Amino acid sequence: MLYIAEKTIQSNNICILESNFKNNELDQIKILLEKYNCECLTFLFYGKFDILFKRYMERDVLGKRHWVHNTAGENKENFESVHKYYKMGEIGVGKIITIDATVFEDINYDELYIIAKIFINN
Repeated sequence: MLYIAEKTIQSNNICILESNFKNNELDQIKILLEKYNCECLTFLFYGKFDILFKRYMERDVLGKRHWVHNTAGENKENFESVHKYYKMGEIGVGKIITIDATVFEDINYDELYIIAKIFINN
């Protein structure tokens, strides 16, 4: 992902990355931003762990998840400890907009779109 991101940045195009980035991955992104003097907008989603875990497990439809999301042996405590260890939903890069995703209906998607559009056009 970082290789493609760098090539996209080198060609002066907008680059959108999506992931549960871990600390070391964010450090690598910061290096790219500094190297190419780029700005970054991060939408940082967080939520209540019991709800996030329930959604995570419900997405395991017929055991056909990508191997990196294997839920075999997964439990709520492991899920929560991994998120806390990697500070998922707590750290980002650049301008950071935090969004509580516990209840999807409470998210103002139009506002997020406007924020992204203004950021891109500046």
